[in-house]
Amino acid sequence: MIAGLEAWLRGIEPEGAPELVAALEQLLASGGSLRFDGGQTLWRSRVHRLRFRPEAAGALPLRPLVVKRLALDRSHREQRAVRHWLPQVGLGAYGPPLLEVAAARNASCVWHVYEDLGDMTLARFAAEAGAPREETTRAALALIASVHLRFAGHPLLAECRLAGIDLGAGFFADSVGDAARGLAALRMLDALPGEWVTLIDRLLERLTALSAEGAARTRGFAELGWPETLQHGDLWLTNILLAPDATGPQVHLIDWDHAGIGAAIYDLSTFLRQFPTADRPWILDMYRECVRGAGWPWPEPALFERVAESCELGRFASCLLWRTLFVLQLPRGNGPPPAWVYDDLLEMERWFVELTPLLLGRDQASAA
Repeated sequence: MIAGLEAWLRGIEPEGAPELVAALEQLLASGGSLRFDGGQTLWRSRVHRLRFRPEAAGALPLRPLVVKRLALDRSHREQRAVRHWLPQVGLGAYGPPLLEVAAARNASCVWHVYEDLGDMTLARFAAEAGAPREETTRAALALIASVHLRFAGHPLLAECRLAGIDLGAGFFADSVGDAARGLAALRMLDALPGEWVTLIDRLLERLTALSAEGAARTRGFAELGWPETLQHGDLWLTNILLAPDATGPQVHLIDWDHAGIGAAIYDLSTFLRQFPTADRPWILDMYRECVRGAGWPWPEPALFERVAESCELGRFASCLLWRTLFVLQLPRGNGPPPAWVYDDLLEMERWFVELTPLLLGRDQASAA
């Protein structure tokens, strides 16, 4: 038994706590008698860093572990990515080091246990004064490009397609259509506050206009001419970790539960948007150099801009959909939906309103 662990976990998230404790006790069994030395919540109630110390007097603490709670489908996707897909193309060492998996008895969630790689994300590193930004960005892009290149045309794409998300040509139209249907159902709920109705109407008007562009935006992916490949699907700088190594920081791509199939521009545009506008051209040039040998056709700026915008708009619509589904699945008759959902929908509306071109100026983008 690891004293104090289950009580802490139950206070944070009771679902699956006994199963996670059993998995941790088995994983750490060779460490002798242990006690729980405290936990740190890293993201909401889903990701935590756990510390352990041997009971023996004067013993040094063990290296921390990171645990993450996922839904069944996301757990399956991440397990396939980090335990099978990445190793099959020689990139297994660059994913998150997944040590153990523990499913709740009622299948409500699955806990993943990882080796702790530390807190130095690319987002944090890039924000530090004096950091060698170009060198580190190049290392991250080289790994991202390696994933895209090694999976392009790979037989494993058939399996990736089954377990992963469609992030290709159909992503925009499907996300916009699904979000519109969800919002229309949400608008019909009883006792919906007036400000909710007004906001939903504005969002539906926006989605209707985008839906009319679906065929043209889908053609843009065909015109791009890039092959399908495995994409990380959630390529925020916070999901790129720089772990200490004897030869210097090693780049790891973590959080593969949104992985999917499509042209690499979805990942690339997500990555680029997190940098200042002035930096994006040279970062894009770095990526282009990484994939040059594969012979991918390089689009004109206006086409690249249009397809990248379709990826971003599809992501916005997908986020809208999942907030909407959360409300629709709540028990009826318990009053209005939670206020935080309204705040999220309002924030997502702002995303649409304030979306700016990825590379081109506003005038150039409008002309395109």
